[in-house]
Amino acid sequence: MRTNIRGIEAGVLAMALGAMITSLSWAMRARADVALDEAQDYENRVEFGYLSEDAKALRALIRTLGALAEEDDGDPRAHYLAAHADYRLALVLDATHKPDAEDAAKACLEELTALTRRDSRDVEAFVQKAACHGFLAGNSVIKGVTHGPAAGDAVAVALRLAPKNPRAHLVDALVDYWRSGKHGDDRAQVFEKFKQAAEFFEALPPGSSEFPSWGSADVYYWLGTSYIDRGDIAAARSALEQALIVAPDFAAARRQLVRLSTPR
Repeated sequence: MRTNIRGIEAGVLAMALGAMITSLSWAMRARADVALDEAQDYENRVEFGYLSEDAKALRALIRTLGALAEEDDGDPRAHYLAAHADYRLALVLDATHKPDAEDAAKACLEELTALTRRDSRDVEAFVQKAACHGFLAGNSVIKGVTHGPAAGDAVAVALRLAPKNPRAHLVDALVDYWRSGKHGDDRAQVFEKFKQAAEFFEALPPGSSEFPSWGSADVYYWLGTSYIDRGDIAAARSALEQALIVAPDFAAARRQLVRLSTPR
């Protein structure tokens, strides 16, 4: 009888431990889901600030994300988001406050240095690193000497790790586009790269909730810009309209459309 009681007690204990492990597993999974949801929310806010060209909102997000990254230096998402916000601020400020834009791009690279050193297979960190180097390389011939090769190296790593990553293909095209603006290279190859990047974005599953998810509006904006360079205004208008379908708040795309519709 005592043996049976002990067996029952052992069974109850095993069941209790199993329930506790299951509970902890779900709690850990819930915390991970919340962390991902929070990251996606921050990315959406950064993207809205960029699309609406709200530099003030982007600066506020950079402060918040920078503080989060400092609180938990091991959190790659916080560092990545801070870097992405810096990159978006650089794009917004480029036409009006170029020195501040360059400072933002440099801050982007500072955030990413530790990430790429810590994880040599972080595709999105290399993509973002290439974008910030490429932006700086396109700002002057002198900066192109150092930042141009660094951009090329970073995007090459990203494409090697993830050959179908749409943001890697977008940034690969952007790096060449910005460089060609300063060095007078033939942009025919760049145009083909933007077309290919658009195809990779279009191949994403409908309703995809990947993180990060930026770039699907950008690719049509830059494809439209490339069509303008080629003198194909009808195709440019179509690409820019597609960018606005993806992101109705895309101020730069709307401006380009207005310019195309304004008689010269």
